[in-house]
Amino acid sequence: MFRDIRKIIQAAKIMKYRNMGITNTTYFDGLGRLAKSLHPTSQTLKVVNKTSLSTNVTLIRLCSVESSHILAPFRAGQYIGLHVNIDGVLTGRSYSIVSSPHNLAFYEIAVKDLGSKGFVSTYLCNELKVGGIIEATEPMGLFYYNPIFHGTRLVLVAGGCGITPFISMMRNFHQLFSDYEIHLIYGCLSESDILFQTELLRMSQEMANFSFTIILSDPSPTWSGLTGFVTAELLQKTISNMEEITWYIVGPHAMQTFLQKELKKIDISPHQIHYDLTPPISNITQTLGWPKEINTNSEVLCTVSWINENQRKSVSFKVPCTKPLLNSLEAKKIPGLRIKTSCRAGECAFCRSKLLDGNVFVPPQTHIRKSDQKNGYIHPCISYPIEDVHIEIYPEK
Repeated sequence: MFRDIRKIIQAAKIMKYRNMGITNTTYFDGLGRLAKSLHPTSQTLKVVNKTSLSTNVTLIRLCSVESSHILAPFRAGQYIGLHVNIDGVLTGRSYSIVSSPHNLAFYEIAVKDLGSKGFVSTYLCNELKVGGIIEATEPMGLFYYNPIFHGTRLVLVAGGCGITPFISMMRNFHQLFSDYEIHLIYGCLSESDILFQTELLRMSQEMANFSFTIILSDPSPTWSGLTGFVTAELLQKTISNMEEITWYIVGPHAMQTFLQKELKKIDISPHQIHYDLTPPISNITQTLGWPKEINTNSEVLCTVSWINENQRKSVSFKVPCTKPLLNSLEAKKIPGLRIKTSCRAGECAFCRSKLLDGNVFVPPQTHIRKSDQKNGYIHPCISYPIEDVHIEIYPEK
């Protein structure tokens, strides 16, 4: 959009100077330079430090490869998309920025190693070394505090690694000496899964109106704190006044679904609740709306078409119906086809593709633009093929 605006402005300037009889006049576009620094197409980052936060979570610090270059600014709660090449598979994943938005010398992300169930996370935690280079998007996402609409009474509910965007938010509020009334409710499996506990405790001591509650679902016998799940009853006991509160929720899909029902019990309006990107669903067949008649062990025929060097190309292959189309496409390592990705949750629309034939299943909690739905576009990162499909891809240039 900025590129088109610059062209229009420059053309208008040139036409004006020609009409005045002035030639060889250049126009310096300072707005374009500012836009590029705020919203770079990509960022080349270097790993400068890796720290273990728990048995399976690693804190990774990333700086620009150019020592004098600051990173693109972000709002606390946003994420970056990392692009990696793992054994020839070009793919990407998004990670919330943990570090403070007031420090653009580096980004920090916390990555949970999912072991055999992971791919990119395992690579980032175990194979990517200090000094390694990685490509990233600009900071993205709509999950952040808006001072105009969100008020000054906030409740943050995190599950497991869902604490990460809230750490950036709390660092921001702490550095601004915010007097907002903030309550963080943090649900984990056991004591060893609690992240940033020392820092959160220090913040609660230094910020008069900030408090946090930890609740464990599978604690050790020595745990003396709260146990169980974040229920409506727990919320009523923890928060005395439910009026004019903005709610932020980050965690696994099952937790979000459970909390929706619990918040409804205490008459919390949906417009008061903000959810971060829904993490990938481990078993899509358990999602509401999944067609039960589909044989989950079956494969369907996927035909992919795209333009490469002004030539139209197509390729067909079998893919599983229980895996997102984008994952299957990346695993095929198709020469000349690199799909731009970021969020992997249907929000950024980078992988937006045209569904020419067939049908896909999209989880009901996914927010797909109405214009895309109306005109037959899908987001392969969150689309599961439930019959033979033909899609048109717009590859990254």
